[in-house]
Amino acid sequence: LALCACVAPMVCAQPLRVLAIASDAASCEEMAQALRPYGIEMAVVAAGPETLEALASDGSDLRRQYDVVFLQAASDPGKRLGAFAAVLADAVLSGIGLVVEGGQATYGEEGLVKTHLARLLPVAPAQGRTGSPPWGRPRVEDEHSPLLRFLGWAKAPRAVSYELLEAKSGATVHLTVDASPCLVTWRIGDRAIVAFAGGLTGSWGKPWNQWVSFDAFRARLFHYAAGMGDAALKAIVPPGPRVPG
Repeated sequence: LALCACVAPMVCAQPLRVLAIASDAASCEEMAQALRPYGIEMAVVAAGPETLEALASDGSDLRRQYDVVFLQAASDPGKRLGAFAAVLADAVLSGIGLVVEGGQATYGEEGLVKTHLARLLPVAPAQGRTGSPPWGRPRVEDEHSPLLRFLGWAKAPRAVSYELLEAKSGATVHLTVDASPCLVTWRIGDRAIVAFAGGLTGSWGKPWNQWVSFDAFRARLFHYAAGMGDAALKAIVPPGPRVPG
């Protein structure tokens, strides 16, 4: 496991190894470049059964190569992952971290809910709430959360797109948007699964790009998924003076 306390722009001697399963490789590459100063080395692979089948034959093989897997939003994530969803689920149960971003259908009936990953996610589609994803303002639910502390949420974007979700029993809700869970986590062993209802990349991530703490926030999600402790997470901050909140 490659973990270290990273304060931007420090580069870790042992970078965190992240595999990004991408529907939009260009935006994933942009994130990879932005997070490199935070000790993260991200390999970007286009989502598709053929590509993913060649990547790893089983969960233990995937676990040896990477510390965390990132699933980028896609219009048909279940179809794009194919049989690899079962391989990834096995890897998560064996000790790999997982970060998932929201999109038009990431967590819904046309998304991950019908894959082997569904039971491992800390969220489920919101029941009785349908329609296009709304816009809303992020709200910090736990001001002491190591994922959120010292990032200056007062200056976070005022309007973001997000999927309507429900947190499962036992999960931790760190962030909401209009009372809907937006950042939800739980742990499996010493690793974590991070479900974000908004966008970390692509068009849904654009409203966040003007926020000075966005890269530090994204970096924390990946390091948290890999099992980094609270004190080290809070040391991952944007360049410049530490901001309150």
